[in-house]
Amino acid sequence: MNFRRIQGIFLIAFVILDIVLVISFFWGFWRVQSNSGQSVSQQAMLLRELKTDSITVPKLSNHQPRGYYISVNSSTDLGDEVTSLSRQSAYWSGTQITSTFNTAIANQKATIKSWLRSNSRIAHGQSYQVNQDFSTKSRLVYTQMIDDIPVLDATGRIQFRVSGQKLTGYTQTYLKGIKVLRQQVSAISSQQAIAVLYRHNEIPSNSKVIWLQYGFSKVSSSDNQDIYAPIWEAKVRDRSNNKTTYLRVNAITGTIIQTND
Repeated sequence: MNFRRIQGIFLIAFVILDIVLVISFFWGFWRVQSNSGQSVSQQAMLLRELKTDSITVPKLSNHQPRGYYISVNSSTDLGDEVTSLSRQSAYWSGTQITSTFNTAIANQKATIKSWLRSNSRIAHGQSYQVNQDFSTKSRLVYTQMIDDIPVLDATGRIQFRVSGQKLTGYTQTYLKGIKVLRQQVSAISSQQAIAVLYRHNEIPSNSKVIWLQYGFSKVSSSDNQDIYAPIWEAKVRDRSNNKTTYLRVNAITGTIIQTND
């Protein structure tokens, strides 16, 4: 009798547990769907408001990338690397390498990739990836990558000079001594970044957001260390006067970063 009673108790307990698990599953599913629907609704509302003000933007996402602050050495000495570079005339000015190739090289991906792989051609070349948004007809830009995140300001960049179908030389800056300062957190999404800029009247009516990029940028300096934060940077063109501006938002705090651009 006691054994049957124990069996009954366990059976009831298992049934209750199953019911709780089913309820928890559907509650979690409902919350995910609810949040997803809310995000879609918020994006739709934002896009309607932008359209009303004749503002066009690239495709926006609700994805929140990882974000963290880093510190780097305030001074980077590439003097030793310059002396080992070949097939070019290069010098270190204290802030950057300036180089002119002995013979211009083909402006082709395979050729550039080969040069970036060789430290005797370009110092730390494998740390850079092409950035088409920053490039022009006369300048091919490669940005330094930190944990697959690009450096968006000029402190970590290779700028190849382009003449016709050839590269004639380059300038290079490079960040050294990189340290993570704070624990990784979720940064704001591209949609949230545009919303911040729009709500603060940073994006004028009748304008176009040409591109929007996520990456690191210097925000302060202290004790021979430069502090970098993840940001969203937008290139905006005002159609009414054809003026171009660059807008930045701290991707962790969601605050606008004032620039002189």
